[in-house]
Amino acid sequence: MLSENIKKYRKEQKLSQEELAVQIHVVRQTLSKWENNLSVPDADQLISLADVLGVSVNTLLGTELENPDDPKDIAAELEKANKQIAQYAEEKRLQAEAGKVRGLILWLTIIAIAISHVLKNEVLAISLSSLLLIGVLIILYRNLSLLSVAFSGKNETGSFKVVTLFNILLITLIAVFGVLVKTEVIKVTDNQEELFAASLVSVVIVFSGIISPRLPYNRHTGLRLPWTVQNEGAWNIAHRVLGIISIPLGLAYMSLTFFISNMEALTLVVVAIWIGVPGLISFLYAYRK
Repeated sequence: MLSENIKKYRKEQKLSQEELAVQIHVVRQTLSKWENNLSVPDADQLISLADVLGVSVNTLLGTELENPDDPKDIAAELEKANKQIAQYAEEKRLQAEAGKVRGLILWLTIIAIAISHVLKNEVLAISLSSLLLIGVLIILYRNLSLLSVAFSGKNETGSFKVVTLFNILLITLIAVFGVLVKTEVIKVTDNQEELFAASLVSVVIVFSGIISPRLPYNRHTGLRLPWTVQNEGAWNIAHRVLGIISIPLGLAYMSLTFFISNMEALTLVVVAIWIGVPGLISFLYAYRK
């Protein structure tokens, strides 16, 4: 890369940025931008650089120009470098914006969890924490394109939108049910409450079986385990396995709720299978790789 070569051969000549800048008649800040890949010299400046550093223009560019003394050929090569710099700058900008969005989502989620544990008024705790989580999902929905492009360079948001809208609906349903129960607008027995919770878990598991195989590799939606977010092959395998086991597992779980009284143990086993099987298979794949 041009920027690295300028720095490399300047140091070989034991020149400071200031000393080299003086010799090619530019200010030090300009040379610093060249070395930090923020801009490129023009053709005449590159020829001067090569002369002062005692190397060829081809050596600085890291290419093999047919006419390294022709300013037009040099300018064409520098134009390519400029486009690469612009692309790199755009990628960095997108990554920075995506980082801010992820940070906002993380902090709002932490606040929502804290509210649900700190507030003693259960109705208020449910309402505020649910509103915050719905806000988090709305922020996620509005920034799906940004997060997708920043991660993979592709704007693939179709299945992400479906998952996010499903999550908004799910949290809204849970919040409304919780508030109605706590305010005694509706009265339910412990058995009915367990059945409602089991129904939601079943719906989530079945939905994951439908949508998981369609989720492209990403870091914000899906089975995010250390090895699946670092290895695309492991990600694809985990979500294919989820697609295979989730629907029969969700239906079996719902059926078993009518025959097994210990709902907590049943739910724990089912969730362990649901996450554990694709997690283990994808881990073994990543480990072999």
